[in-house]
Amino acid sequence: MRLTEGEHSFSASYNQTTSADRDVPYESFSGVTGFFGNVDRDTERQTAILRYNFAPIEMDFVDLEAGITYSNEQIDSTAVGPGADALRNADQQYEILRYYAKNRPYFETGGIAHNMVFGAEYQQRDRATASSAPGGSDDRFAIYAIDEISLFAGFTLTP
Repeated sequence: MRLTEGEHSFSASYNQTTSADRDVPYESFSGVTGFFGNVDRDTERQTAILRYNFAPIEMDFVDLEAGITYSNEQIDSTAVGPGADALRNADQQYEILRYYAKNRPYFETGGIAHNMVFGAEYQQRDRATASSAPGGSDDRFAIYAIDEISLFAGFTLTP
């Protein structure tokens, strides 16, 4: 859903995905496979996004976006083959809440074009306690700035 009124826009979206992987290595995400045996893995993820944008046509240095995202992921694993254990029969659940604000100004200084992005983000990740691992929270905060500088045709510098 997207609502636009002049220079302001607001959007909201929701997505739900599921996947079913059968007889796959338990540690398939680590790059080293086969050590812990195989599992049947069912994954369900829901993601919701709310986003606000302010981009006045007459001001190239303002293209502001702020938003909130929430995702919930449930991973259910069932051991396949001999030696069913608590590690491979682990169900895991993650929740991620993210707030962000960024601006994408465009400006020129002495004939050199700058296409910037700068902003801040806060993210809280919560993992529910499972039979294979304790739960916990992880809070992250980031501030960033990227300047794509077009010095001349065909040459761009990004410090």
